[in-house]
Amino acid sequence: MTQNSIQLTEIWNELSNAIDQMFQNSRLSQSAYSSINKGVMNYFRSSEYNDSLLRPSSNKTTTNNKQTEGSDGADTDDLEMSIPGGQIYFRLKKKFKESLQKIAEEKNNLSDEDFLGFYAKTWQYYQTISRIMNLVFNHMNSHWIIRQQTQNRKDIVDVYAMAMKIWQDTFYKQNNHSLTRTCLNLIKKHRDNQGVMPNLIRQVVDSYISVDLTDADINNKNKPMTLSSLTTYKEWFEKQFIEETRTYYSLESDNYFNDNGFSSYIRKANNRLKEEEDRVQSYLHPSTLEILLRTVETQLIKKRLDDFYGQAEGLIKHEKIDDLELLFKLVHRIENAHAPIQLLFENRVYTVGINAVNCTKDTTVKDSKTYIEAIIKVYERFFMIVNKAFYCESGYMAAFDRACSKFINSNLNTEQTQKASRSAELLARYSDWLLRKGNKLDGDAVSEKINQMMCVFNYIHDKDIFQKFYGRFLAMRLIKELSASSDDEESVITKLKEMCGYEYASKLERMFKDIRLGADLNQSYITHCENEKFCTKFHFHVTVLTSNWWPVTVSSMFNISNELLPRLTHFKDFYMKRYTGRKLNILFQYSKGEVQMLYTKPKYILQVSFYQMNILLLFNEFPTMTVEKMLEKTQIEANIFMPALVSLIKMKILNCQDIDPDQLNENIQETNLPMNNNITVNDAMKSDKIKINLMKMQQENSVNKIAPSPVYESVFEERKLTIQAVIVFIMKNRKALKHNLLLSEVIERLTRLFKPDIPAIKKCIDLLIEKQYMERDDKERDLYKYLA
Repeated sequence: MTQNSIQLTEIWNELSNAIDQMFQNSRLSQSAYSSINKGVMNYFRSSEYNDSLLRPSSNKTTTNNKQTEGSDGADTDDLEMSIPGGQIYFRLKKKFKESLQKIAEEKNNLSDEDFLGFYAKTWQYYQTISRIMNLVFNHMNSHWIIRQQTQNRKDIVDVYAMAMKIWQDTFYKQNNHSLTRTCLNLIKKHRDNQGVMPNLIRQVVDSYISVDLTDADINNKNKPMTLSSLTTYKEWFEKQFIEETRTYYSLESDNYFNDNGFSSYIRKANNRLKEEEDRVQSYLHPSTLEILLRTVETQLIKKRLDDFYGQAEGLIKHEKIDDLELLFKLVHRIENAHAPIQLLFENRVYTVGINAVNCTKDTTVKDSKTYIEAIIKVYERFFMIVNKAFYCESGYMAAFDRACSKFINSNLNTEQTQKASRSAELLARYSDWLLRKGNKLDGDAVSEKINQMMCVFNYIHDKDIFQKFYGRFLAMRLIKELSASSDDEESVITKLKEMCGYEYASKLERMFKDIRLGADLNQSYITHCENEKFCTKFHFHVTVLTSNWWPVTVSSMFNISNELLPRLTHFKDFYMKRYTGRKLNILFQYSKGEVQMLYTKPKYILQVSFYQMNILLLFNEFPTMTVEKMLEKTQIEANIFMPALVSLIKMKILNCQDIDPDQLNENIQETNLPMNNNITVNDAMKSDKIKINLMKMQQENSVNKIAPSPVYESVFEERKLTIQAVIVFIMKNRKALKHNLLLSEVIERLTRLFKPDIPAIKKCIDLLIEKQYMERDDKERDLYKYLA
């Protein structure tokens, strides 16, 4: 006997004893493992073993192939002569097989769950033994086995795969049907909430998965398993499991739906799907999750979609948010299943919205607040549903946006005025109420309403209409110092810029810039007056507005009183020296001041408009005057003069013997005084307040009184120019373009500002052709060409 044979015998005896010990469910000590591992390593590294690799002839190898191909083991002595190293491999294979068969024979009287428990326990320690032996023979796996496989030895695989093959032949092939059936029965009990040990099922399923693993698979745990590595699991367990699942949930779906309400059914369906996800995590392979959920979804959801759609209308109508959320989660699992529910939701939002805004038609003319807050209420009510029930999913958001856009831009309020852009105007008026002093809202409430206002703005088609009205209201607030908060004003402008671009809000920003520059300008003028020792009896403050940025018109000139004219002339000279080439026009209609009554006790202070001030200052020179003479002296236009004079008479600052101030028409704009009436100062004037605001009456009558017709006319004229500019821009870039494509691109570019109609675009095209910016092709009449 050679030295190599003696060494093999010693190693094998130690190895065989260790395997017996482990099959008796005893742990292998670390010292025993180290000894066996060292012995096997030394055997495969011995010089005699290495020399023997060179001796076998090709005939012996071929003979051995014939002997071993299709056979689990050949005679050990023959293998010693034909395959160096095969002696220990095939002895190990035979030892595994004999040990496992002995265990199987001892427990062949078990059945069902008892056998499953025995199977799982046996599998657990058999797998442990296999892995330990695989580590012991790591050197053989890496060298000898690979060398044999390159010589086409199909019956020789790594130790772990060999052990799994023995398990298949000894345990699995003989029992797989009863194993699978028993597992499926246990899973059914688990679904029926009967006592089951998931660990038992997991261990059995693990055996299905592991029998196809190789040494490379277990050594590389980060490598995802391929379907080829799961052949046994897929073929002998998953197929039957999915079929059982389909049958189980098909029956449950029919029974539960018929015996319980819809609300209970969707909760049951959601719970079942969660349970199946947990089941995969607990004891199935992750690759089963997709097909399992698809099977359950088909039975519980897909075949019930018509029932779901029938119930969805009631849930939306009664705003059952919790049920809608569950319904959404279920339907979301089925591809392209949301459309009918989205349509139901869109119709419901539109119906509620149109009814809400139509109810405000009788008050809208006087009260934009009622109209806009009715829209906001509907918006917030249904946005909560979109958010909480539908998780703002894009399809539902699109349905919600379509419904809001329809009822906001087309309702009884827009139809009765024959202006589709009426909502834009009313939103601008609402913003003026919100941002103006006196709205009785605190800072947080205003910020919240600004956000709500911008939500409505998002749906307005005619954003250019809003821009025009908003700009005019903003100008009045800034000029008359009626803004409640500059921070809120700037917040709105920032939001408008974010939504519509810089150019949209540029003029609004420049208005603020003028107001800020005004403070610096006044300080410079004060310093200038001090340096020149120019003094007057009154304080003077001026704001210079850039004409192109402000929606204001220059008022007609009149005879300014001698008390005011020197200071105005002096400021004008100062400004023209500082800024050459500019022109200053006084906007009398926006000017105001304070005058003190020196003839009364106490000496009241009157807050007056510039026109009222000039009327009052006449009485420094004349004790009494007729209306006609006052008009002649001031040269103020009659339609401006009369309301200013009447306000002074109504507040009993001035007297008119022929008029009872308490009987004056409430609407001072319509009052017309006789020209020969004498006007005097009321020496007996009394008031509870020292400072009296005489502009308040006029301001209250002018709040939100910007005439809409001129605004609409200016916008429609600007739209023509905007359409032409967009057409030229497109044609300049495209050079040539078909008619329909041009229309589509123009509409697409202008939609963010307003909704252009086709006839208006066509008129602009004809106008540009007439101006020779573009021309029609001679051969294709629907093709336009740009003329450079």
